Amino acid sequence: MRFVAKLAATAAATAMVATSAQAGCWSEAEYRAAHVKELEVMLLVESLKCRATPANFIEDYNRFIEVSRPTLTKVNATMKGHFAGEVGARGADNAFDSYLIKVANRYGGASACADMAAITKDAVASGGSHEAIYKVAVTFQAIPTVPGQVCSATTGAAATELVKR
Repeated sequence: MRFVAKLAATAAATAMVATSAQAGCWSEAEYRAAHVKELEVMLLVESLKCRATPANFIEDYNRFIEVSRPTLTKVNATMKGHFAGEVGARGADNAFDSYLIKVANRYGGASACADMAAITKDAVASGGSHEAIYKVAVTFQAIPTVPGQVCSATTGAAATELVKR
């Protein structure tokens, strides 16, 4: 019985070390979710800035949100899960909100409303699937600047590559 208890304690300690060693590491799924969130926030900010211009695309943005709602809901949960792993469940919402504010602030400058309208049309045409929205994000360089590191896909382990902060 003591052996089982020691084995369980050792396994738990090993799991905690592995988890904390990778806590700041963004998995491929989390990083892809960040791409989709980056695109969503970019289109939101730009649609608000462009609504009083001839290139107003707020209706297309709203359509994108409607079509993509299930994917966007999953993206939010994935990203909140990442932040919960970093700061705990209680701080995850605040960490996520802080991240979103930083993303939105990056799009606070001048707008190319016609270009943004075209990107939004492509986002609507994606049909709302995660993979299709991700491809739109990558095509139009909605590349997230995530805090921490992205896990290396080549090793599948603790090796990481630095991501722009």
